[in-house]
Amino acid sequence: MAVSGDTVVVGADSEDSSTTGVTSTPNESAAQSGAAYVFVRSAGAWTQLAYLKPAAVGLKQTGDRFGRSVAVSGDTVVVGANGEDSSTTGVNSTPGDTTPFGGGEFESGAAYVFAVPEIAVEQPAGTDLTSGTASIAFGAVGNSSHVKTFILKNTGNGPLIITSVSVTGGNAGDFSVNTSGMLISVPAVTGTTFTVTFTPAASGSRTTTLRILNDDSNDFDITLTGAPLSFTIDTDGDGINDASEFQMAALGFDWEVSQPALVSNYFSNANGAGLYTTAQVQALNVGVPLLTKDAATGKFKLTLGVKKTTNLTQPFIDFPMNGVGMTTVINAAGKLEFQFTVPDNAAFFRVQSQ
Repeated sequence: MAVSGDTVVVGADSEDSSTTGVTSTPNESAAQSGAAYVFVRSAGAWTQLAYLKPAAVGLKQTGDRFGRSVAVSGDTVVVGANGEDSSTTGVNSTPGDTTPFGGGEFESGAAYVFAVPEIAVEQPAGTDLTSGTASIAFGAVGNSSHVKTFILKNTGNGPLIITSVSVTGGNAGDFSVNTSGMLISVPAVTGTTFTVTFTPAASGSRTTTLRILNDDSNDFDITLTGAPLSFTIDTDGDGINDASEFQMAALGFDWEVSQPALVSNYFSNANGAGLYTTAQVQALNVGVPLLTKDAATGKFKLTLGVKKTTNLTQPFIDFPMNGVGMTTVINAAGKLEFQFTVPDNAAFFRVQSQ
């Protein structure tokens, strides 16, 4: 037996199965071929992680006594087989003995190294997700879709085999997985990618589970949520609504991240181009009554003033109703008309109480 942290490897050199590789189904066809068992502890509970056999085939395993000695360090397991009979040499040679209990170099022995994969998932790049607790939010505007790329990494020292990547449960039909180009066998200390697309089929919150089946010690589950984005809701509170930020993603906007500096710069440049927000235009409407009643006489008085500006971000300046080239008349329809000459290419005028 060998122990490393929460991992225990137990050798059984008299085990009789002729099966090969990792986690095969035992039989009774190769006497004393041997085996090793890997157990891991998580949250105080022990579970069997792997059943180890050498990658040999046929009768040459008989009498090899694989598992007579074992060692483990981190993600690496070494198993000795002192009864192995091959005469080959070096690392990863092909065993040359196919006869049980003899032939080749009788009981010359061998050692087998097993490397363990370790799955890690990032979204976005550089942000590690925790299986079972991670949640990724999607958004979409109208009939549009939202695509996110997931980075799947193998941080262990053995190949990581990806069995499947799928969505299951809840509103799974609103999410689709694209594994085109994704590696099925991910080498140690490398990675691969896949994408998930959210296309809402109905209004309101949508949710499902992204499940990554693999040959690590556990499968990887991530909660996916999605919702149609609104032009009236500002989730991150930075001054631009979710739908607009989603549509301006190419400019660096992220509807889930507060970006006040980017928003301020955006509005500043937009105003310079003559574009103004609804709030800026609505500020032209003065919230004070223009018509007042004299309680003593019962008469109404209407007092108006006119102010102008060429830029809604600048204070309005006084623009008197009389002067050269300016007239004020009551027209035939009983409406008050102002006539004046404006030297600016464009100007905003505000009528307000005085």
